[in-house]
Amino acid sequence: MSDKPEFTIRDGSIKATTWRNAGENGDYFTTSFSRTYRDEQSGDLRDTNAFSGADLLKVSALAQEAYQQSRALRQEERLAQKRRNEQSNGDRLSEARTGNRKRSRDNRER
Repeated sequence: MSDKPEFTIRDGSIKATTWRNAGENGDYFTTSFSRTYRDEQSGDLRDTNAFSGADLLKVSALAQEAYQQSRALRQEERLAQKRRNEQSNGDRLSEARTGNRKRSRDNRER
């Protein structure tokens, strides 16, 4: 998991935070949900993963939005990987052609 979230979306005190993770088959995304509140004793802001009934509607809406944004990021990642693969294949093909031309020249010179 990276040190910085990929994105965070909020609806009032409820937030969805999405992280990029590296896996064997490429990057993937995980999302966590939390509610920010002020601690009555210390006055500090804190996060909890407990939600009231009304909060759950916000969690649901944020989950849908996080899904859409994560999906778009996955699609971008797949396209970038495809371009990298095509570039790599093109480089190998170019190297193979260059090697074939060199061998052909070497054979003619003999």
